[in-house]
Amino acid sequence: WGQGLMGEALEAVLEATFRYTAHDFVAACVRVDNPASRRVLERAGFAFMGSGREEFAARRETLLIDRFGLDRETWEAT
Repeated sequence: WGQGLMGEALEAVLEATFRYTAHDFVAACVRVDNPASRRVLERAGFAFMGSGREEFAARRETLLIDRFGLDRETWEAT
């Protein structure tokens, strides 16, 4: 925690996604009670797209989430 490892990992995934695939958009969501994950996405250029509820089968519950998205054009600009 707090060492920037997730930011580096996310940068690597985005690099691979946008350089080696035809995908033009990456979507992500974080639980609303996880501000650290939200900051990782925002630092990588993701834009907030709204809130909602998502079912997590492994937890057998529905949780509040924030949705984010990043398009290729925005990624290339950063």
